[in-house]
Amino acid sequence: MFSCFLAHATDTLVVHNNEAKFLTGRYFSQLEDTYGNKSIQEVLDSKGFHSDNRSSPFIKYADSVLWVRFILRNRTTQPYLPVTISNGIIDAFDMYYVNKSRHIIHFGSTNPFNKTPPHKQISRVIYIPVLPDSSRTVYLRIKSNDSMAIPIRIQSVEVFTRIAAGDKLTIGFFMGIILVMALYNLLLFIIVRDRSYLYYVFYIIFLGLLQFTTRWLGSFYIPINKVAMNSYIVPLTRIFFWYSILLFVYEFLQLKQNLLKRQNHYYYALFILVSLPLFTLLSGKTIITFTLVTVAAVVSSIALIIIGLNLYIRGFKPAKFFMLGWGLFLTTVLVTIARNKGLIHYNNFTANVILYSSAFELVLFSVALADRINFYRKQKDEAQEVTLTIAVENERLITEQNLMLENKVKERTQELIETNKSLSAMIENLKSAQTQLIETEKMASLGQLTAGTAHEINNPINF
Repeated sequence: MFSCFLAHATDTLVVHNNEAKFLTGRYFSQLEDTYGNKSIQEVLDSKGFHSDNRSSPFIKYADSVLWVRFILRNRTTQPYLPVTISNGIIDAFDMYYVNKSRHIIHFGSTNPFNKTPPHKQISRVIYIPVLPDSSRTVYLRIKSNDSMAIPIRIQSVEVFTRIAAGDKLTIGFFMGIILVMALYNLLLFIIVRDRSYLYYVFYIIFLGLLQFTTRWLGSFYIPINKVAMNSYIVPLTRIFFWYSILLFVYEFLQLKQNLLKRQNHYYYALFILVSLPLFTLLSGKTIITFTLVTVAAVVSSIALIIIGLNLYIRGFKPAKFFMLGWGLFLTTVLVTIARNKGLIHYNNFTANVILYSSAFELVLFSVALADRINFYRKQKDEAQEVTLTIAVENERLITEQNLMLENKVKERTQELIETNKSLSAMIENLKSAQTQLIETEKMASLGQLTAGTAHEINNPINF
């Protein structure tokens, strides 16, 4: 019995002014409610709470409920302590405790006393009422469709205000970059008419929507229930995000020209792989959808890295930008996955590392696409230079042809003149010969007439 007590014993989490602490394994014990049907009274009476050697509470089974128990001591001057949960696919985040009158007090997303409209609920922060210099045993109820680590931070009011302001500034800066880059590349598409810019705009938009939904901003601005948001909007955003990636990379790396026909067929298979979660989502299998999205993301990421490395080795210049941007983005995605699985610690940097890398990647790809404009300009200048050279050469050939034609015309004209002279002389000779012939014929006729006359005269005389 004593060893069992040691196994379940945890330290009291003490929070002072201007201090924030993560709920690590030394402070909490947890209870897995696989079917999510335990009542708070059953949880309070349960002997199944156990310590965990992970750095954060961890939901082992998708679509299950995790109960976390810890003792909180308030050393601040405020009568309550804000408790925040990490961004992710969280369907419920509730807090329970037993007051001095043995009544169960409930705060959270399903609190009936909360007057905020249901579609405005963002169950990311719960204010635990704890009087200064007093303690309280707290039970947290967390539900998710995904198996993941749940970093929980307890802080003083001052620290919470400061961190919240920093988070707002970070996400505002990121969304500003998303808006600027989307409009900039849309303008370039209108000017250049290159589909790479259009697909890049889609990529930017879905990247922004992905962060917008996973950080629970969507449930605040969109009139839809959180569960519906997590079950449909979030997976749909992820699916179309990968569609936009595949389309952009296909155009950006000019894979139709740079890949063999068989390799293009393999690339089309990635579209089929990304489409599989869409069918499971339409059939209502949300958990399988998240699993398939993760598998499609891993396979597609590896395939794109191999393709980019192959083109980079072959000296294709855009592959250099792609390898740098996509390599960094993939690294941060792996860091995020490792963080969600509890393999690395959760802190302010790992919480926002995907934002930092995405912002850098957006700028890098925009520079790469802007470099393509310089490439188009160079091609245009080269084409103009070639056109000018051809025009000059054509002008020279036309001039030479005109000179040759003019010389030939002169030679032909001279020949015709000489021929005309010869023909004129021949005609004169023919005329002279004709005249002589006529005179000769006249004399011959006269001679015949004279001879005939003399003959006629001589005959009577001779008689």
